[in-house]
Amino acid sequence: MTDPAHHIAIVQTYLQQAVLEGDLEILDRLFEPDAVSYGLDSWEPVRGAEGQRDFISQLHSVMGDIHVTIEDIIAADDKVAVRFILSGTTTADTIGPRVGDRFVGRLAIQSHAIYHFVYGRIRDNWTVFEYVSLPIVYQIAGFLALRASDNEEMESSLDEEEDEEMEDLLDEEL
Repeated sequence: MTDPAHHIAIVQTYLQQAVLEGDLEILDRLFEPDAVSYGLDSWEPVRGAEGQRDFISQLHSVMGDIHVTIEDIIAADDKVAVRFILSGTTTADTIGPRVGDRFVGRLAIQSHAIYHFVYGRIRDNWTVFEYVSLPIVYQIAGFLALRASDNEEMESSLDEEEDEEMEDLLDEEL
């Protein structure tokens, strides 16, 4: 039996309690054991609750004050689509937007995700990070991959056009 309202509640719980608050124990109740998440963690699929724990732990290690804002959420049958903004301040000096050679530690990444449910739990999900912050997602993914392999060297830079876009965004926020 599919229950779209229940599925929405699970996605909200995932984003609020697991991603935002860092409650990693709840993941076993939200994800099927063989769940696969695409679009996270350096382009490799994240598998099961354990993979989610690793990803969220790494995310919290590079963004100290994570905020999640759900913009839209809809459900039909066994799927939920959600548009949300993931924001926070980076705690690592190797990632984040740069304006010229100045590091700006505040990130805002617009995201879209589709969750597929089986037996009332998440079986698959696909997440896309977009908007002007997409280069930052590449940097975060690269940073997480390097961190996992204990490699401490990473260079990141945005080209001039992206620098101008970032300056415009910062001016709008300030």
